[in-house]
Amino acid sequence: MATASQQEKEIVQNAAVDQNGSGESEDKPAQLSWHGEVDESNYDQVVRHLSQFQDMRMQALKIVMEIFTAAEVRYWLDCGSLLGAWRNNKIMPHDFDIDLSILGDEDYAKARDALAAKLPKRYSVLHGTDYAEKMEIDDDESGTYTLPDGVVWPNVSIDINKYVLREDGTVKQLYFNYNLGERVYLQEWMFPMSEILFEGIMMPCPCQIKPYLEEMYGYLGTDFKYDPVSMRFVQKDA
Repeated sequence: MATASQQEKEIVQNAAVDQNGSGESEDKPAQLSWHGEVDESNYDQVVRHLSQFQDMRMQALKIVMEIFTAAEVRYWLDCGSLLGAWRNNKIMPHDFDIDLSILGDEDYAKARDALAAKLPKRYSVLHGTDYAEKMEIDDDESGTYTLPDGVVWPNVSIDINKYVLREDGTVKQLYFNYNLGERVYLQEWMFPMSEILFEGIMMPCPCQIKPYLEEMYGYLGTDFKYDPVSMRFVQKDA
């Protein structure tokens, strides 16, 4: 059975087939995620399934935060998790993972070593994928969810994304699909870090969240769909 990381490139290629100039066929449900695993046709089903694992996800997050704090690893809430926090201080209902990010080799190595030493045995860590330099922490006791296209996702997962400084002083994410590695994040958007409420927990976050997320995602409203041509979110009826 194919995993999410194994099938992601194929999903991207299939999603980018342009049927009517917009990257979508006229009768195709609006895609609601980068990977293509969630669209309007299965959104409710995915949300119902993921809601069962809310407590386990937050437990995993608290464990990782405690490990990073003890090891003095600097990290922040990122990607879809940050978008959910910015919208209403919650996990987006259809989001399959929680995203944390780290800047630079030193803190990333500290995080890797601390997880290896302190993470409970129920969790496993995948180091790197074919589409990103990251760590993926999975709760092996939570099981998996198979989507209609055969992609398998862990029910409880935390991504630890890696960012680096470019020579021009801007910040880059080491993610190789969806043009994410080409996004340009200004340090003034990120530092000094601020805080945001996420599911009742204060989390470190970029100091200027809106321009940071707009560079990453495009349109930030809840009436969105994913456009595989621009590889960003756009307003549904725009």
